[in-house]
This record gives sequence, C-alpha cells and structure tokens, in this order.
Amino acid sequence: MLQYQNGRLFRCASESGARCVVIEQTRVGGLSAFAKKVDYMTQDGDIAHRLDDAHFFLLTKNEVVRVQTMAPEGDAEAPS
Repeated sequence: MLQYQNGRLFRCASESGARCVVIEQTRVGGLSAFAKKVDYMTQDGDIAHRLDDAHFFLLTKNEVVRVQTMAPEGDAEAPS
C-alpha cells in the first residue's frame, strides 16, 4: 500500500476569486517504482495537476488556479 508524505503547500486563487490550498504529496514506501512520485491535491480532496510553477489545474472542478503564495511545510491553514 502506498503512503504519502506532505510537502510544500501552495495558497492559490482562481480567476473568480475562489481560494484553495494545494498540498504537494510525495509517495513513500510500497513499490520502489512509485517512491519518488509527487502528487498534488487540495485540502478539500480535489485532485490537482501542476501546469507550471504558477498554475494548477483542478481536475474535478475543471478550473485553473494561480499560486498566490507558498506556505511553509506543515502550515495547512486555509488562506484568509
């Protein structure tokens, strides 16, 4: 079974002003082929795909969000 370790947090906003926090998760343990894979998801559980350094695409919402700030690792508070 795969396990994840949380990494950087990205505070993001869409063009409509909706805010979210995208969490970088690194796969650890389990099969060695997946050990270094990085996935992204929001605090609400939406799957995110990193488009570039400044944008994520939220798959379940079909929406692009722009990175506003990077939160320190372990700081999972929602943006104000």
